[in-house]
Amino acid sequence: MRGTVRLGVALVAVIIGVSPQAHAQSTAEPFAGKTVSLIIGFGPGGGYDLWGRTVARHIAKHLPGNPTVVPQNMPGAGSYVAASHIYNAAPKDGTVFGIIAAFHGIGQQGSASLAVVAPGISEALIATAAGLGAAIPAVIGYNYFVNRVKHWATEMDGFSLDLLNLMARTAPKVPRGAKDGV
Repeated sequence: MRGTVRLGVALVAVIIGVSPQAHAQSTAEPFAGKTVSLIIGFGPGGGYDLWGRTVARHIAKHLPGNPTVVPQNMPGAGSYVAASHIYNAAPKDGTVFGIIAAFHGIGQQGSASLAVVAPGISEALIATAAGLGAAIPAVIGYNYFVNRVKHWATEMDGFSLDLLNLMARTAPKVPRGAKDGV
């Protein structure tokens, strides 16, 4: 019993010490005061450039913290230079995203035959598989930690009730007249 009380008091102290920090992190705007780069995988003046600059002009109001979005052209190898930069060199904090050409061949060929569409579909499938490979473990981890926090909260609720019951049982009874100083 005494070990349980000590453990409970320690957990309460830890949670009280951590709670304001956790709350401050959850309400913070992740992009506030930051610059977000939109990498356009083609040179200036084309359709991708026009589309990318239009997205950059309007997307900031939809991102938390309303960051500054700066479009940046990075032409080369049918946008693979841009894709390589985003994958290998860009920070992995959400401040860089890009427009690359998975279906650029359709516009060049003027048709949507299987030979033209298949490479873009395969690239999209590979990108989707890579995204799922990152997202599924993240969701599993998130669910695990949320369940652990719920378990700890339930344990602490039980501890607090036990502590209140223990204090109520062991508290000395004060005579009615003694409370008033008589």
